[in-house]
Amino acid sequence: MTQTITRHQELMDAAYDRWEKNPAWSKKDFWANIGPVELEAVCLGNLNYQVENGGFRQWVGNGYCTPETLFIIRRVLVRLGSPTAQQVLDLIDEVARIVETYGSEDEMDEYDFEQYVEEMDPLDGRFYQLNKQLMEELEAYFRKQ
Repeated sequence: MTQTITRHQELMDAAYDRWEKNPAWSKKDFWANIGPVELEAVCLGNLNYQVENGGFRQWVGNGYCTPETLFIIRRVLVRLGSPTAQQVLDLIDEVARIVETYGSEDEMDEYDFEQYVEEMDPLDGRFYQLNKQLMEELEAYFRKQ
């Protein structure tokens, strides 16, 4: 059985292949040396993989929830303009608010950590419900680019 590679995955693969060929690149170098559509694909692909694997806490904890990444993700979601994209945008904004409120998990005391988890973890389920539709919309978006 042959698995079809999506346009989104092709863009990510091309970007990461370039980084693999340039192992001295930092993340900043990587971003500077890929095209804008590849960068969008990478940011949204990382969101998908990280959250589907370990929730928003994994995405945040692994350093993907940066102001630059948030800007790129928000821009694409606004361009999509669908109800699903708006719901994901609302989730992303809530994650950003929680991170801004509590900071890094490594720096939290026990009480703040419990509050952080209580606020963050329910967002995962909401994302999981939206993700299949979001990925379909993103695939259509990347095919037009």
